Amino acid sequence: MSKLGKVLENKRLGRPPLPPEKRKRSTMGFRPTPAIRKKLEESASATGLSLTQEVERRLDRTFEEDENRKSVTEFVCDSFGGKIIYRFLQVIASAGARIEQVRERPVYEDKEGWMALKEAANQLFDEFIPDDQKQMSSPLLLKAARENAETLGRQVAELEVSKIKIAVLRQELKKLGVTPDDLIGGG
Repeated sequence: MSKLGKVLENKRLGRPPLPPEKRKRSTMGFRPTPAIRKKLEESASATGLSLTQEVERRLDRTFEEDENRKSVTEFVCDSFGGKIIYRFLQVIASAGARIEQVRERPVYEDKEGWMALKEAANQLFDEFIPDDQKQMSSPLLLKAARENAETLGRQVAELEVSKIKIAVLRQELKKLGVTPDDLIGGG
């Protein structure tokens, strides 16, 4: 073998690889099915990206969707008073769906449906009553605690209904071109 052949045999062609901390990209093995590969190639072609860029773009988008889903879930839970109350309301909603399935019509369609849902919710509340309520020795204390809770619950419900009525009224006034200031005399 010639001297040049020996030199070329021991020498890598191209520039030397960068150390891992300076590399912009890393290699990753990926073996898609033919159907997925075809979809990726079509999408890459349509967007003008390389196949690698298309795979990376799609993976990155799934991470963004995960973050968005987590943010939405946290927002919804917070809107319903926290994760535990939100999950509890989901159980009540599930009970409502089951009642609708058995009755073969919506619970809101008639009083019987509402009463069935109310009874299911009451049963769930009784089942999951906090431990400090279960251990009250005096029936009078338990009755007083429940009455206070019912009063508070009723007041909160009335407040929420009032908020809804105010929102509906504002929409109606807006349709008529009337502002709240017009009603008060400031307009």
